[in-house]
Amino acid sequence: MTGNSGQRPRIHVVEILEAADGGTWTHLMQLLQGLDPARFKLTAILSARRNPAIRDEYAALRQRGVNIIEVPMARVISPRHDSMALYYLTRLLCELRPQVVHTHASKAGYVGRFAARAARGIPVIHTPHTFAFQGYRGSRRWFYRMLERRVAPFIARLVLLSEGQRLLVERELPALAGRAVVIENAVDGERFRPRGERLEARAALGLPQDAPVVGTITRFAPQKGCDVLLEALARVMRQVGACRAVIVGDGPLRGEMMRWAAREGMMDKILWLSHTDRPEEVYEALDLFVLSSRYEGMPCTLLEAMASGLPALATRISGCEEVVQEGATGRLVPPDDPTALAEGMISLLSDAPSARRMGEAGRCLALERFALSRFIERTSALYEAEAERPRAE
Repeated sequence: MTGNSGQRPRIHVVEILEAADGGTWTHLMQLLQGLDPARFKLTAILSARRNPAIRDEYAALRQRGVNIIEVPMARVISPRHDSMALYYLTRLLCELRPQVVHTHASKAGYVGRFAARAARGIPVIHTPHTFAFQGYRGSRRWFYRMLERRVAPFIARLVLLSEGQRLLVERELPALAGRAVVIENAVDGERFRPRGERLEARAALGLPQDAPVVGTITRFAPQKGCDVLLEALARVMRQVGACRAVIVGDGPLRGEMMRWAAREGMMDKILWLSHTDRPEEVYEALDLFVLSSRYEGMPCTLLEAMASGLPALATRISGCEEVVQEGATGRLVPPDDPTALAEGMISLLSDAPSARRMGEAGRCLALERFALSRFIERTSALYEAEAERPRAE
């Protein structure tokens, strides 16, 4: 008899993610670092192909008892790579025999659901973060929506990040509506907080001490509307000559966007950072956080900026309009509207007292509604409920 004989056995959960960067990686790291190791045995099956830097996190995760396994997965549709990933995932799940599989984002969600079904029907919880079909129109939208519908029967529960996503599922994937639950993203309010070190943060980044500074942490991809952001910034900088911007991010459109900014004579007014391990120090240097996305699940950077005490200017889309309270914690403007985005920036930069009040209210909202402890507890309860459901062997 061991000392643990009176305790319930730990639930073995396998997390699967290909898109190991941005908000999906933040979301997964919060789970792996926050779930109670006395309640859950955790295995993370990851692909480092897109972001090899995630390997820097492995040692700390293993110290918490997380089993890390790499399976290469391709972001794009690739019959060869996808077949190999399916083979390895199925074999691993047959060996590991977890009670629950939690897949994240499109590729791991699609291949992982087939693998879990092949491994004798392990229940799958899937978090899409965003749906692949959201980024397309016409036949490509139809194709990606068809793929989602094809694997819909393989999901025990669908975890959505916002009520707006629930409405999207009811409209586009009605077969999944009854299995959907909303668990909003969360933010670490201790890591992301106003530090009173604005001058030091600006000096470290080489920014002017007294200039109005707007910024974003993003990915240079069509989803994020960086072209709209740059066009809006050009208008702001023509009107507010001292204005500076900080843009953190990488992606396929980064070079094109930088060339556009050079043609507009903006390069010396924008600090371009491809990556940062210390986003909290970037937020500390800003007066205003801007998000120009065309669609989102629920952006982690928006929550981080608000927890850092910044007023937020974001597009009126699902996942943003449920975070930013118009006139109270920031402003909302239509997507794909550089004029409205520029006017929003100028309005918030020109009224420092109102912007400061919005930042303070935003932090209160972030800590109250998007607390990390709430996110972990709701996910833990979901895992426990699915693990206790009987399944066919």
